[in-house]
Amino acid sequence: RVVAAGVPGALVLIRAHGDTVRVAAGVSDRATGTPLRVTDRFRIGSVTKTMVATVVLQLVDERVLSLGDTVDRWLPGLVPGGRRITIRRLLNMTAGLSDYTDDARLLAPVLAGDFAHHWQPRELVALGTSHPVRFRPGARWAYCNSCYVLLGLVVERATHHAIDDELASRVFRPLGMRGTSFGTGRWIHGAHAHGYVRDGKAL
Repeated sequence: RVVAAGVPGALVLIRAHGDTVRVAAGVSDRATGTPLRVTDRFRIGSVTKTMVATVVLQLVDERVLSLGDTVDRWLPGLVPGGRRITIRRLLNMTAGLSDYTDDARLLAPVLAGDFAHHWQPRELVALGTSHPVRFRPGARWAYCNSCYVLLGLVVERATHHAIDDELASRVFRPLGMRGTSFGTGRWIHGAHAHGYVRDGKAL
């Protein structure tokens, strides 16, 4: 029914009572009509936050970072008011930063037909910080993609390694996640489900 409603393809995984069922429907690429397969890769979006948080907390446990460290401690001058925003506030989304996903410029290249465009992490931070803060750091909570891009940059500064390397060595390989990778580039390695946008909204 999801595919019939207009979504190009859908993957479903169900685990119940010790059994696992995987189902694919639709196509992975509308241009070629290639059927979507249960083994195809796909972007996991915000699930990445859980894994980034795991790496940050491991570094805290190793005393490389402290939850009380400020953004300015690791990324001086990158974020206005960064001396008042701690790692803890980035993790629990109480930093008060505006979210780059609320900026209309984020999807503008794709909507203009530039489907190969991709944003660098610091560019995403700049989109978010170009808007007024939502509230004083620590005053309340608001969902914040900008916070987790900043955490990835903190990890890179603290470890002197790319965030994808830290995720691979600390999360993916130890857990046997052979089909999982992280990248900020425009391509997904291997067979994968293509993403589409309609009327400014991702499908």
